[in-house]
Amino acid sequence: MIALWRNLRLGRQIQLTLLALLSLALLIYATLIIVASERLEHHLLDSLVSNEAELIRNRLLDDPGAQLPEQMLTLAWFAAGQRDDAPPALSGLPFGISHGVEMDGRRLHVLREDLSQGVLTVAVDISAIEARESTLQLVVVSGGFGLLVLLALAGRMLIRRLAMPLQSMAHELDALEPGQAAPAFLGRYNGVEAASIARALDAYIERLTTLIARERSFSAAASHELRTPLTVVRNALELVAMDDIPNPASRQALQRALRQAGRLSEILDGLMLLARDQDAVELDDCDAAVLLRECVDDLRDAQQKEVPIELDAPSSLRLNVLPAHWTVLVVNLIRNACEHGDGQAVAVSLSTRGLQVRDQGPGIDPAVLQRAFEWSVRGSHSKGAGLGLYIAAEICRRQNWEIRAERPREGGFAVIVEFAVSH
Repeated sequence: MIALWRNLRLGRQIQLTLLALLSLALLIYATLIIVASERLEHHLLDSLVSNEAELIRNRLLDDPGAQLPEQMLTLAWFAAGQRDDAPPALSGLPFGISHGVEMDGRRLHVLREDLSQGVLTVAVDISAIEARESTLQLVVVSGGFGLLVLLALAGRMLIRRLAMPLQSMAHELDALEPGQAAPAFLGRYNGVEAASIARALDAYIERLTTLIARERSFSAAASHELRTPLTVVRNALELVAMDDIPNPASRQALQRALRQAGRLSEILDGLMLLARDQDAVELDDCDAAVLLRECVDDLRDAQQKEVPIELDAPSSLRLNVLPAHWTVLVVNLIRNACEHGDGQAVAVSLSTRGLQVRDQGPGIDPAVLQRAFEWSVRGSHSKGAGLGLYIAAEICRRQNWEIRAERPREGGFAVIVEFAVSH
């Protein structure tokens, strides 16, 4: 019940709260009216039957054989001595006043007195009064219910009017696209609360815009500063490669360095593209299988084959993805598996359905597993910055691919990427 209440919108919570308070107030009000009318009725009937009894007593004092009244509403019986001539429904009543006594289809208000001359019974027919009282109670209840409905409708309209500025703000914020300038909220919404929220939103958007501009400026400056020395290194390697190097191992190492310099330049371009708006990035087509094999070979050479990497991939598989993004994705996933696999073999498989990278290490805590792709989230045995899986997840998000982390039954940790293939 508490969870259901918390999931309701604020306006609906206010409506239900007001409805409950109004219902309680009307219930108390109707109860007080009914109780007050009952007490007033009893008081009036007590006075009426007492007055009738007094008149009869005075008449009997003057003439003990006087005829008692047998009117439509008032009935009386008097029995001298120990006799009681009242009907059986009344003769068994205690002395005093009794209310709502049923007799012959009528409801009576009865007074029985033990006089020195005998027993006096006076009854007043209250059937019509009881019927009018029931009608009055029905009117009170119906009127209270109708008033409750009217107040609920009025409260709903008022709450909608009060919540309209907040809903309008929410719709405007939801409709904003990344990179789109947000209009100023302050001045377009009336009311103290709405203006306060609008002022806070404007201040937050301004800070956010300033932060994004600063980050983009830093990214552009960093890209420029990194690209220049990288170009120098790459040109120097190309000049060295033009010479005749007799040592095959040296030639192979030089070619590997050239390939890494070129890939580093592509990775830098890919990371810069990740910092841009998604709509501004045009996807390219690449042979994912060929790039994957090159990345695996480079990782094997970089770690001097300390961790075996088992690759299962087709000879060719084209994907609609930037080569730099694909390279960053697979390198981050495989490097993460090598670092956390306790030196055991890492299995990498590629198919038309997706990519899977699995290690045989201690795995990851279940609590951390749900947040494995968040910024700076690391396992208990990790020494990294927690950015590898985050960057991989960001690339998958840009590609509309699904990425998930699992703990296989056999142990270890696995990352599965499911994508659509462009042939």
